[in-house]
Amino acid sequence: MSKSVRVLSSLFIWNTLSVACAPAEPAEEVESTAESARQRPAVDPQVWSAARDILAREGSVRLLVRVGSDTVPAMRRGKNAARTRLLDQRRTTIRAAVDRVASALPSGARKVQDFDQMPLAVVEVTDTTALASLSSLTGADAWYLDEPHERFLDDSLPLIAQPEAAAEGFTGAGTAVAVLDTGLDYRHADFGSCTAVGTPASCRVVANKEIAPSDGSLDDSGHGTNVAAIVGGVAPDTDLIGMDVFRSDGYAYTSDIVSAIDWVVRNQDAYNIVALNMSLGGGQYTSECGATAYELAIATAEAAGVASAVATGNNGWTNSIASPACAPSAVKVGAVYATSYGRIGWSTCTDTSTEADLVTCFSNSAPFIDLLAPGALITAGGYRMGGTSQATPHVAGALAVVAQAYPSESPSDWTDRLIDSGTDVTDHRNGFTHPRIDVEAAILDAVEGEVPEVAITLEGGAAFVNERGVDVSLRVTDGTEPATEMCLENVEEGIPSTCTNWTALETESRWWLAARQGDKMVAVWVRDDSGRTSLPAVAEVVLDTIAPEDGALTAAWDGDDISVSWDAATDERSDVDEYILVYAAGTTAPVDCLDGDVAYSGARTSTVLEGFEDTSAYSFRVCAWDGASNLSEGAAASLSAAGELLGSVLIDGGAEYAIERAVTLELDAPGAVEMCLSNTPRCTEAAWEDFAPETTWYLPNVEGSHRVSVWFRAADGTESEVTTDWIELDRVAPEGGEMAIRYASMARRVRVSWSAFADEGSGVEAYQVARITGPGSEAACPVDALTVDAGTFEAFLPMNYSGPGARMGVCAVDTAGNVSAPVVVSVR
Repeated sequence: MSKSVRVLSSLFIWNTLSVACAPAEPAEEVESTAESARQRPAVDPQVWSAARDILAREGSVRLLVRVGSDTVPAMRRGKNAARTRLLDQRRTTIRAAVDRVASALPSGARKVQDFDQMPLAVVEVTDTTALASLSSLTGADAWYLDEPHERFLDDSLPLIAQPEAAAEGFTGAGTAVAVLDTGLDYRHADFGSCTAVGTPASCRVVANKEIAPSDGSLDDSGHGTNVAAIVGGVAPDTDLIGMDVFRSDGYAYTSDIVSAIDWVVRNQDAYNIVALNMSLGGGQYTSECGATAYELAIATAEAAGVASAVATGNNGWTNSIASPACAPSAVKVGAVYATSYGRIGWSTCTDTSTEADLVTCFSNSAPFIDLLAPGALITAGGYRMGGTSQATPHVAGALAVVAQAYPSESPSDWTDRLIDSGTDVTDHRNGFTHPRIDVEAAILDAVEGEVPEVAITLEGGAAFVNERGVDVSLRVTDGTEPATEMCLENVEEGIPSTCTNWTALETESRWWLAARQGDKMVAVWVRDDSGRTSLPAVAEVVLDTIAPEDGALTAAWDGDDISVSWDAATDERSDVDEYILVYAAGTTAPVDCLDGDVAYSGARTSTVLEGFEDTSAYSFRVCAWDGASNLSEGAAASLSAAGELLGSVLIDGGAEYAIERAVTLELDAPGAVEMCLSNTPRCTEAAWEDFAPETTWYLPNVEGSHRVSVWFRAADGTESEVTTDWIELDRVAPEGGEMAIRYASMARRVRVSWSAFADEGSGVEAYQVARITGPGSEAACPVDALTVDAGTFEAFLPMNYSGPGARMGVCAVDTAGNVSAPVVVSVR
């Protein structure tokens, strides 16, 4: 493997570090939108030219191949079981895609490494013919070189206002930062007098991983220990995770770095990892480098809740930076001096004079870098070093502090806070101005004010939710005294000036939104023990518990491939976000879209699938995710082997109950010209009729569960097996229930309570409460009655009436939709 691509080493080691320009990598989007699974891999001539040179020189070359662009579900932030299920589904889909590519590799090429959450694999090639054939390998979406990389608190903390932020209680508590470097010697006192990882309890190093082949040392250069100690200095309460990505030859390879990021993604929730630090890199880039394995990995980490702070490099370039800092999703960090050191000579340049906030002569710069931070000279972890390697962990630590202050925000939000609040510094070499981090300023709106202040986030800041119960996160800023109580209230119209339902302050709690779909607003107040009360803070969210409505799904043989298409799903509130298509062998479709094998995941409404045998039958189900994460039931279709006839029947759109005998049958049987319908398991020749995709059918005239059987016949006389669907006929409304009211004249409200109604069929689903106007047998609950859940037996209604005789009533609605007559009580 060539050593021409080198990375950001700490320049204070006085080595000469020249960095050659890295070969360009394949031009490809991070989230592929390629139309067909039959596309050829993205090919860049410079990648293959460099690979041929390495193979000729060293006898082997390692490449990373990207797979599954069209099938791997997108990474999302999540918690607990939902996160585990998403990771499992991604893992299964990635492994299947990697296995398909690995099985197709020619002699002279073999898979040597794969990953858990990254759709990548490492391929080692030892033969020139094999290398030439990889450019047309089916299932390979892009190829990247497995490049080698080198490792690129005295006055620095006051410069970035870290002591002030710590004095206000923001120290990175409850977060973790992963340091991808030469290792971490946890025995240094800066990490809490550790005798082992996590031991004793005061030890701040909670994990220490050997990602690259072990070199037998905790840290053979001290670089990673210095970098980790800088993170810990900026965020003194954050947990630290060491990740040794450097091999004994002194280099960190792309595959090892991606493997470390893959571990971070898998374990983000276990440690609450909010940032990772990469004081390493290589190559020279005058613009952002989106078509790289690094961008795929860093973007995946960001989607999982982890920001990536990456050093720009130490070559002294004024119009370009190194990789992986050039990745669009990376937080790109350059270096300034922490204070005046007089004249300093570095391996690539000399600063004849120095002062705080002077951009160092070695710091790579370009218009598209994000932040500056102190990088010279920094003492931490028992080492004194300088470089963008030392500037970057200042940013990683600052990200942990900001994440503690704003836990519900995203990694890009944390980065924006550092950028927007930073002190502008102009690089004297090129005139570019970039913000130098100011930790206190980044969290200023979380600490100022004499009276308490509060901000509220519902369900992690989601725009939509799919259940009434939501997680409430409060960011409370204490005033003169700490806030100790809170008051939450659902707001319909206008924000009240006061609140009465005060409880002990909980920054994380559970709250129930008001009933019914649509826009919801929750207000919160906090107060301290002296009664100082904050202004109300409001959060809005759309309650959408209704999954998208599916369209029809069709599948057909197209030569040796299967062409699958479906009608666009519809969703009135949160819109359709993406589709997921799963399949199974045989004629029974997967029960839902989290079952079966994933064939496609994305926004399109069609795909072409390869590798299926036309002598077998397959079944498919496509579901739609909406913005509230409701997953539709899905539309299903079966595809018979050539020459077979398959069909399906659906009663009333899949309803569980019917309230009248007449039901609608939806029929699907590609190739059918006739059908036979029956309420029994038998079909007579006289019952055959022309095929229709929809028809009205009458159930037997008796309450209970009924089966409808259907057979299909093709033009050549081929008949299908019987297919059936079931539905329960329930025409009987709920009965019973007693009612009482209490009229409160001062509050102008009526408290209505009742006992449970009985329903022997589909069961009571809800109650309707309203003022009743009809006399005697004409009395009924109006259509705009207040509706409450079946487990609720009281309601409060406004009451405007003139004189005695006004009546309140309650009706029961069963699951089938039958509505009872109201139980009525007069208001005295």
